[in-house]
Amino acid sequence: MSSLGVWRGGGYNPWTPLSPSDVWDPFDFGFGVEKSWGRGPDDDVSALAHAHVDWRETDNAHVFRADLPGVRREELKVQVEDNNILKISGEKTKEKEEVDDQWHRVERQRGSFLRRFRLPENAITDRISSALKDGVLTVTVPKKTESPSGVRTIHVA
Repeated sequence: MSSLGVWRGGGYNPWTPLSPSDVWDPFDFGFGVEKSWGRGPDDDVSALAHAHVDWRETDNAHVFRADLPGVRREELKVQVEDNNILKISGEKTKEKEEVDDQWHRVERQRGSFLRRFRLPENAITDRISSALKDGVLTVTVPKKTESPSGVRTIHVA
C-alpha cells in the first residue's frame, strides 16, 4: 500500500517520528519544489535573508541590533550607501563536510544575507560605529543635536 511519503518521493517508515517537514502540505504537488516557492535549503538567499534587526532611537543615537548567530567578523560588512542608507550584509558559510559523515538533518541556515535601512536626516553617517559580540551585531549611528526650543543662536561678527 502506498503512502503520502512514497508519493512525494520518500520512503515510509512507521517508526520514524514525524517532523514539520514530514507533514502533508496541500500545496506540495510532489515535483520537488519547496514550500518557499523554489528556494531550497541550499539556496543562498534563503539563509539569513531576514536577519532579525531591532532599531531603537535614543536621545543621542540610532541603535541597530541584529541577531547573527554563527557569523564571523570576517564574513560581515556594514556600509553606508548614498550617505543615508545603512547596509548590513554578510555570509554564513557551510561547515566543512567529511566524506564519511552521515547527515540526519540539516536545519541551521547558512548563505548570504542583506538588510538595508534608510537613515533619518538627523543621522551623522561619518561617525557610525559597530561591534559584534556573542552573535549580536550592534551598529550605533549618532544623531545631530538640536536646540530643545528650536531656537539657534547666531554669532554676530
